[in-house]
Amino acid sequence: MLEIPRKLLETNSNLQLYSLNGPGFTSYGRLLNFHGSKKIEQYVETGPGIPTNGIKYVTSTDDIESTELLRRLSPFFAGMPVQIGYYVGHNSTPDSLEWHNGPQILIAATDYVLFLARLEEMDESYMLESNRCKAFYVPKGAVFVLKSGTIHSIPCEVHATGFRTATITERDTGNPLPDHWQQESCEDNDPLCKLLFRKNTYLIVHKEQKELISQGAHCRILGKIPRVHPF
Repeated sequence: MLEIPRKLLETNSNLQLYSLNGPGFTSYGRLLNFHGSKKIEQYVETGPGIPTNGIKYVTSTDDIESTELLRRLSPFFAGMPVQIGYYVGHNSTPDSLEWHNGPQILIAATDYVLFLARLEEMDESYMLESNRCKAFYVPKGAVFVLKSGTIHSIPCEVHATGFRTATITERDTGNPLPDHWQQESCEDNDPLCKLLFRKNTYLIVHKEQKELISQGAHCRILGKIPRVHPF
């Protein structure tokens, strides 16, 4: 088992924390042994600056996207073109959740906690009870792939200095939708179509996430939002 730090458990007695190599993770993804992961981890650990507040998300960066790395990652995505990006910043709550059509590889450059759920746990109008999300401890250096359709939070920091993680997805994931995209014109008034926030990125938020709601995100997370307390 990937041991969860005792201090994290003590400061978060309100949370049931799970391990990535425990039986509970197989519904959402699996651990990987990818030879090029260390190079990506080192870049994310030392390269991007962490903002004082909030989160910085870069979908793709030429600084790390070598032809060789992209070629070796492509088989995990059924031969589709891929991109290497990163999340860095400060976050403590899963008040926004997203998912993609296709897998997503994460390479942790710090410890963090990730909240996960499955699409099947949403109701027919794509509402999700917050208690459906399980909190997984992700140690620095962990390399894992999330299955297509796995709902996930932004990483929640374990240390007050913030979090860092690489994110590898099909190319163009997370980029802005075309200017002509109109959520109101989704065929048959499909509620899932309306949740498409960026390319290949579906997003739901809690009512407390005012910033993303103001940008057009839909309030679909119900219940009390847990908080991760860093140490």
